[in-house]
Amino acid sequence: MAEAARVRAFTDQDPAEWTRWENDGQEVAIGEVVGEADAAGLGAGFARFGAGVLDEAASPIPYDEVFVITSGALTVRSALGDATARAGEALFLPRGTAGEYRAEADTAYVCVAHPPYARAWRERAAAAERGEDVPVDPRARLRRLAGADVASWARAGAAVRAGELVGAGDGSALGVALLRWDAAGSVPVEGAAVLAVVRGAVAVRAGSRRVEAGAGGLVHLAEDGVCEARAGTELVAVGHPHRRWTG
Repeated sequence: MAEAARVRAFTDQDPAEWTRWENDGQEVAIGEVVGEADAAGLGAGFARFGAGVLDEAASPIPYDEVFVITSGALTVRSALGDATARAGEALFLPRGTAGEYRAEADTAYVCVAHPPYARAWRERAAAAERGEDVPVDPRARLRRLAGADVASWARAGAAVRAGELVGAGDGSALGVALLRWDAAGSVPVEGAAVLAVVRGAVAVRAGSRRVEAGAGGLVHLAEDGVCEARAGTELVAVGHPHRRWTG
């Protein structure tokens, strides 16, 4: 893999192309920045969700997905659970989620999925031709992910606390954790991951390459790296395969 692809940082100004559609005057747009060509098992991008309701009850998603809300608020109601996340919080949507997406005001978020979006929908189309439904793990539950939802915090480094939000027992191939910096310091990142910055800013190194991202941005790592930040920084880390962030 070329070194330039080891670690990259993105903002919502970076998608080369946005997929847009309208629903009764509501505008929805998704701009992908990480896809299956990046060989990391993750898809990631930015989404803009206009005020309104989008009914996707007939279209279950064929991937596990995390939304990290950067502005506004989003509510999802489905047979797998109901949850609302506001700016600085996240939503976990397990594979098979189908339901209603509602925003009272314009909302923006970072989205991360496994498998990557194009691959997942291609595999879904092939399965549909065979008459197969989207499989749903019986342990899967749609839910909000926030600091208040962390059952216990552990040290991921001398200056960093990690709270696991989605783990091996949740029926997902994704591992999701909230990382908080109590002081300036660093934490190792093992394997493929997307780091969505909630507040503060981070610098991430992989090999000789170093990138920076601020609140609302994301960093994609295709292999091991190190994430550095100052006190008060917070991010949602989404990894594949699942890993524990305690060290």
